[in-house]
Amino acid sequence: MTPRLTSLLLATLLVVVPAFAGATGPDRVDRLTDLVVQAMPMHVVFEQFAAKDPQWPVQENPGALDAGQLACLRGELSTAGYRRVLREKVQAYAGHGDDVMDRSIRLLESGAAQLMGAFVIAGVEQEMTGRKVDEAEIVGAARPEVVQAFMELMTHPDNAHLRRLVGIGDAFDPGESAEENHARGEKVGGSLAVSLMLGGMGRCDIPTSVLFN
Repeated sequence: MTPRLTSLLLATLLVVVPAFAGATGPDRVDRLTDLVVQAMPMHVVFEQFAAKDPQWPVQENPGALDAGQLACLRGELSTAGYRRVLREKVQAYAGHGDDVMDRSIRLLESGAAQLMGAFVIAGVEQEMTGRKVDEAEIVGAARPEVVQAFMELMTHPDNAHLRRLVGIGDAFDPGESAEENHARGEKVGGSLAVSLMLGGMGRCDIPTSVLFN
């Protein structure tokens, strides 16, 4: 996204965000968890790799894990396992209060999660196929209020905690080029994948030494 387009979007935030009736505590956690999964669909990537190779994610050293360890680790990196991890993070995030939870849900439901997820999937496909991501095409297919919500998520200072929850942190800089932001996004995605892998290994009591055998 060009700086000019970014400036235009930020200068014309005129669409009113739909009203959101606050849910109960557990409902908030589940609702926000689903939205974070949608915004950062790492499970889609993992499921694709798992479907292609029964030894994934240790396909380069298939004898490193026994059957039970491998099943446990693949389970941790499955869609259900990924959601469990994110739900724990959302439960911790709920400590910011109900108002923050409601605002976060409202923003992500307004289209930010949908559009961010589309960018993530497009980026993964680019890495796997070599087909360059057309950001203008992705943005152009979205409604104005969806693009607005996405820009609020990515740039507004009040959403810094939410960006960390989603997994992007400060990876997006509206002042940088699309190529620079893509490179930053790749680093974030790689770091997140490693973090999820190590977390899964810890929960399955798998020593990190298997990565170096």
